[in-house]
Amino acid sequence: MLKKILKKAFYGVFKGVSFPAFNSQLKGMKLIVDPLMPNFHFWRDIEIEGHLVYDNFIKDGNVIFDIGGNVGLHSSYFARHFNNTRVVTFEPLPENAAYLRKLISLNKIANIQLIEKAVGTKTGTVYFDRDKNNHQGHISAEPSNLSVQVTTLDEFISTNNISPNFIKIDVEGFEADVLDGFRNKIGESLPFLIIEIHSMEQSKRVGDFFRKLPYTMYRVVEKKDWSGSKPLLFIDNVSINNQQPEGMWGVVLAIPNAVKEQYIHLYN
Repeated sequence: MLKKILKKAFYGVFKGVSFPAFNSQLKGMKLIVDPLMPNFHFWRDIEIEGHLVYDNFIKDGNVIFDIGGNVGLHSSYFARHFNNTRVVTFEPLPENAAYLRKLISLNKIANIQLIEKAVGTKTGTVYFDRDKNNHQGHISAEPSNLSVQVTTLDEFISTNNISPNFIKIDVEGFEADVLDGFRNKIGESLPFLIIEIHSMEQSKRVGDFFRKLPYTMYRVVEKKDWSGSKPLLFIDNVSINNQQPEGMWGVVLAIPNAVKEQYIHLYN
């Protein structure tokens, strides 16, 4: 109860005020106090496993797609940490996009392109469910009070004449839909993809998508399990369910076969 009171008081006093992050991956970047963004980002590293992937698989000058950009903390890291990158952030929820626009302006970030659309299997308009909070919003099959525009990766890449080197996908249960809209163009650039899988159904569909493509799949091991192992676990069979340690669940990484031997030091 006291924690809730203190949190409410904190946001009541400081909402809208910007402070530099002082001890996280975003150290030195100005962040805006807002309930949309958990305040621990000011002082604590987040998603260490994912950032290990970023630091090993993203190179200076890359084109990065951040699909499900939320308030832009990962996009901001990409834009500031790697030189001469171009970051394309897809975020359909208006309040998240508005926060990211403020971050871009406040920190004078010139290399993030914000696309206020969802990414799916076909272009058009869909319902969007905010769910419990702005971190869990997703496309909805049921009518809601919010409609958003949808693009596909195939369409966006063709229209904008752009080829991604690295793609992050975190879309709360619609990750396979994003991939289904990438079938025509994925073979042209063969980017690295890091994907957060949210259900058994998505696990199967994501596995089916990569089965016939020149990729090898790895599960990103949680930091607490790094002792005695490496941070990437080879997925021998993409059809294995998420009850198995080597199965398609959690956060997975797709590495093009042509370059996987370069990263052998990272996987078992």
